[in-house]
Amino acid sequence: KDLMPVFEKKYHTYAQGTTLEDFKASRGHRAFTGYSMGACGTWAAFEFCIDEIKYFLPMSGDCWNIGQNRYAETAEHLCKMLKEKGKTSNDFKIYAGAGTRDMAEPNLTPFVNELKKHPDTFLYTDNFGTGNLYHCIVPNGGHDLNTAMQLLYNGLSKTFD
Repeated sequence: KDLMPVFEKKYHTYAQGTTLEDFKASRGHRAFTGYSMGACGTWAAFEFCIDEIKYFLPMSGDCWNIGQNRYAETAEHLCKMLKEKGKTSNDFKIYAGAGTRDMAEPNLTPFVNELKKHPDTFLYTDNFGTGNLYHCIVPNGGHDLNTAMQLLYNGLSKTFD
């Protein structure tokens, strides 16, 4: 409500204007990403801005929307939210990742594993042509800029159709 109108008014984007309806109509050309605590923000954007954004790249962080380490409940909560908003597995893509030496990886992997238990909503894949949830683990990657850049570089190239 604050950032998108300013950005999309100033720069050439696919939105025809800066209204909520314009953002909804152009959601297939918009991604949201964040690293570490920004990943938590990305998961929040997934829940609260799914109507305006199609692609999500949470890097080095899991979803805390209903609390930390509540993986199964959070996965169910997100499935319920998507159903209430009329969204299907075709309406979004998530590229989540962390490094093997990243302090956030032990939380991200169990969360992604819970999402995988809901294949009608979160269809795990190694190719976005066949699913909407991709989990990348960078070998020897830490909680650092190099790992973030690898995730971002690979995530953006795989995510957009």
